[in-house]
Amino acid sequence: MEQMFYGNVKSDYQTAKTRQIKLLFLSFLVGAVMFAGGMFATFGIKAAFEMMNEREVVNSENLKEVERKTPLIDLTKIDTDKDGLSDWFEMTYGLDRYNADTDFDGYKDGSELAYGYDPTGLGRYKAEIVIDKIGVKAPVVFAKSRKEADIQDAMAKGVAHYPGTSVPGAKGNIYITGHSSDFAWTKGEYKKVFRNIYKLENGDIVKININLKNGKVIEYRYKVYKKYVVPVDDKGVWFADRDGSILTLVTSWPLDTTRERMVVRGYLIE
Repeated sequence: MEQMFYGNVKSDYQTAKTRQIKLLFLSFLVGAVMFAGGMFATFGIKAAFEMMNEREVVNSENLKEVERKTPLIDLTKIDTDKDGLSDWFEMTYGLDRYNADTDFDGYKDGSELAYGYDPTGLGRYKAEIVIDKIGVKAPVVFAKSRKEADIQDAMAKGVAHYPGTSVPGAKGNIYITGHSSDFAWTKGEYKKVFRNIYKLENGDIVKININLKNGKVIEYRYKVYKKYVVPVDDKGVWFADRDGSILTLVTSWPLDTTRERMVVRGYLIE
């Protein structure tokens, strides 16, 4: 009788323990599903997976250390006419390296180029960005000013060049931004132009083509060397300058959010 009693107690204990383990496992499973569901609901299925995979977060404080060993093309610093462009650059573009204002319109060649104006004639020059790996081909639109409204207006027509930053082939940092997503009701064919720049890897090529009014057509190639996730308020990374010619591509990240920024950097190879 005593043996039967203790046997029943032991059996009940094992049953309760098994039930408790099952309950804990079920709670864990429900928690995991709820967490994943919350991420998918917030960011979208693709964005949730991509957010987990792309987490190399960099800020302006450690950027220099991360990039210090990157090789850069040796651009000559000689600027005979003191217009902000090297002689090498001016000869490439067909500009007058002995005259700071090639087209005699009252503005220095370097200033014109920085704001998208053609130093060989009236008006703006045409520029285009091409990234074959991810199927990007879009106009580079020079924003009228650094005001948010003007940047947004430029992005509606292509990708936006930030006024005052460098230009292809010249020393300094070229800052270009484009949408990774936008509101469904927003018009335009460039709402997702930079959606896939997170897929770029070290060694991938970004091309920028320049068309001047003097007939010069120049293709510059930049090789990707780094990709970062950056806090939305740390613009020091976006505008970080270096010796040589650097290209910085920026878009909102994770996809379908504006929480952070995806930054892809490349250096001039041609």
